[in-house]
Amino acid sequence: MNLHPKTEQLLGKMGSDLRTWRVMQGLTASRVADRAGITRTTLRDIETQPGSVRLENFLAVLAVLGLDETVAAAIDPTQSIRGQTLLTAAVRKDL
Repeated sequence: MNLHPKTEQLLGKMGSDLRTWRVMQGLTASRVADRAGITRTTLRDIETQPGSVRLENFLAVLAVLGLDETVAAAIDPTQSIRGQTLLTAAVRKDL
C-alpha cells in the first residue's frame, strides 16, 4: 500500500508509542494480545507497522492500555478549539 509519507511517519510513531506505553505499564506482548483478543503477531504488527492492521484491533490494544478514551476525546470536535470553531461556523452558516 502506498501511503503519504506523513501518514507513514505518523503510523510508525503511533506503533512505537503504543509499545512504549505497554512496556511502561510492565505488560508483556502476550498479556496485551490476550486481553485485546488478538494474536501476538497482530500486536507486533500494530507496534511495528500499524498501517497494515484492522482498526478494531488497534482500538482493542488502546483499550487494554487505557488509552481508548483519550484517543476518542482527541478526535471529538467538541473537545478542541478548532472543532468548536468549525461547529460554530457551521451553525451560523445554517442560520
